[in-house]
Amino acid sequence: CFCLAMCRCESLFLYFCLALCRCESLSLYFCLALCRCESLFLYFCLALCRCESLFLYFCLALCRCESLFLYFCLALCRCESLSLYFCLALCRCESLSLYFCLALCRCESLSLYFCLALCRCESLSLYFCLALCRCESLFLYFCLALCQCESLFLYFCLALCRCESLFLYFCLALCRC
Repeated sequence: CFCLAMCRCESLFLYFCLALCRCESLSLYFCLALCRCESLFLYFCLALCRCESLFLYFCLALCRCESLFLYFCLALCRCESLSLYFCLALCRCESLSLYFCLALCRCESLSLYFCLALCRCESLSLYFCLALCRCESLFLYFCLALCQCESLFLYFCLALCRCESLFLYFCLALCRC
């Protein structure tokens, strides 16, 4: 259970890079924290955080697996009266080629619900859910919730992110393998 707690900044720029994820009997490597379970190693990395009229740049880098290569890129998220663009780029697999693109979301007192649906491969089923988005004066609370492994059950929850009239609630839901 990981809780990446708060990140506050007057002119806050968020740059998140979830680095590589490799899978043999499933070994996941993400930059910023770490989680080992049987054949599972998770390393998460949250980089820097800034905001003017709010510019969020999220980059989920690569995820490799014997029969699965997942490349997720959450591209730019810009906010003036608030224009958010989230792009989950490509997800490749021998038996699976998934292209996820969360297009744009604009608002002034914005409530964004993003749901990145499923990515399944052989014994792998990834369910990512980017939930709501609100803002007050920019309060970022990131919670990577539980990570359990039997045949491998990963539950990731990126919790709240607030800014002016923007509240960002990101929930990376289940990752099963």
